[in-house]
Amino acid sequence: SRPPPHTRAQVRDFAFSPDTGAVSKLVYDDFGLSFLPVTFFDTFSIGMAEVLSIGLSGIVVGEEAKYKVRSSLCM
Repeated sequence: SRPPPHTRAQVRDFAFSPDTGAVSKLVYDDFGLSFLPVTFFDTFSIGMAEVLSIGLSGIVVGEEAKYKVRSSLCM
């Protein structure tokens, strides 16, 4: 059986492909509060190819996704 899912972060925004209009990546942070400016903390993104499923309780990504996360550091 599968290990239980863990909450890692909250989705903050989506990025869309200009060619297809499909969601190309998820942008997230540790807080998920859109009213907080991103200048106060780091955001991260992950490509949709890493998403295994999307449900009411969250988004499930593959185990290897943690190695493919892109960071957008605040300055």
